[in-house]
Amino acid sequence: MYIKSLYLFAILFLMIPLWSQGTFSQKGKEDSLFPSWFITTVNQSLDFFYKEYAKDADGDSIVKRLNYEPTYIPTFTDEQYCQQLNDMSNQSPFQFECNPITLAAVKNFVANRRSFVKIVLGRSALYFDLFEQKLAEYELPLELKYLSCIESGLRPQVKSKAGALGLWQFMYQTGLYYDLQETSYVDERMDPVKATEAACKYLKKLFGIYGDWNLALAAYNAGPGTVNRAITRSGNQKSYWAIRRFLPSETQGG
Repeated sequence: MYIKSLYLFAILFLMIPLWSQGTFSQKGKEDSLFPSWFITTVNQSLDFFYKEYAKDADGDSIVKRLNYEPTYIPTFTDEQYCQQLNDMSNQSPFQFECNPITLAAVKNFVANRRSFVKIVLGRSALYFDLFEQKLAEYELPLELKYLSCIESGLRPQVKSKAGALGLWQFMYQTGLYYDLQETSYVDERMDPVKATEAACKYLKKLFGIYGDWNLALAAYNAGPGTVNRAITRSGNQKSYWAIRRFLPSETQGG
């Protein structure tokens, strides 16, 4: 959906000044299928990876070149944000409209979601090469790799209140439709390779239905049925902003 696309912009916009702000660690919830010592070992290994990646990324030199202090939060005018959005629109299949809603979304990430961005950037080294390879195979925009950042925070084990699971947050039935199997021992929605393949197939299908990436992303989040009903209620309008008020609140602002 459109707001999700803007969140991707916020992540891109913040990349440079955030590398200097510490390690990228996140403890996962313990899975009852594995003993605690195994989970502890995995978590320690991930913590070590994030620390080593942060140390070797040489992000401090970039921050110093820009004369940013580690705790400094840069501010920009609305005109600067709008110019950046326009520049991105000219180079991307996603259309980034500058309006009060999009500006509020970007500013929220700039001011309040910096820790989230820092952690996701650390995890991106684990997954972005895979995402880009699969997206290229399916001839999809590479910017879609950031969708998983918003959906799951790049955590393959995360599960939403509605039951969506994995890096790409597949619901059970949608996962089965795209050959992601679930048994008592394994749930392939948490498999990075298989779930990424399924996400590419699903996103390609949604774009084929709507011919518009903002509507396709809205359908990915809320389901095609919900988007179709919103289109009908809007008088058959075919743009995200025209149907936005008829979408669930989570899809409007997620």
